[in-house]
Amino acid sequence: MTHLDREYQSKRLKLVHCKGARKSFERAVLAINPKKREAFTRGILLQFERLLDGQPMSSENFPSEGKLPDGAKFFAFKRIPIRGYCWRSSINPDIYYVSHYIAKKQQRLSPQDTEKVCNHWRRIEKNGYEY
Repeated sequence: MTHLDREYQSKRLKLVHCKGARKSFERAVLAINPKKREAFTRGILLQFERLLDGQPMSSENFPSEGKLPDGAKFFAFKRIPIRGYCWRSSINPDIYYVSHYIAKKQQRLSPQDTEKVCNHWRRIEKNGYEY
């Protein structure tokens, strides 16, 4: 199972994958040993569950990665070697949006990843197009 649903919902919060995010996960997970992909996916789902249940997230597994156009921060679900970039909506603070996933060998945030997150943010937060 290397499949993610479009949305995850708890009693308090919701996580929504942006257009193309789930496809990017399917590509990124190819960097993982095939025998470990199912366990890796379960680990990502547990991170979603912790976030949506309001449990504390460590800065190691959910670091602040960069800035959005409005100056707010965006974050990453970090499970080596994959990162999933996300932000908490300023319009509806009950929603986290996941922009995309990437398999990374380096620690630094690339300008391309920042641009991708900011483009999704503008489309959703400024233009009102969720999907």
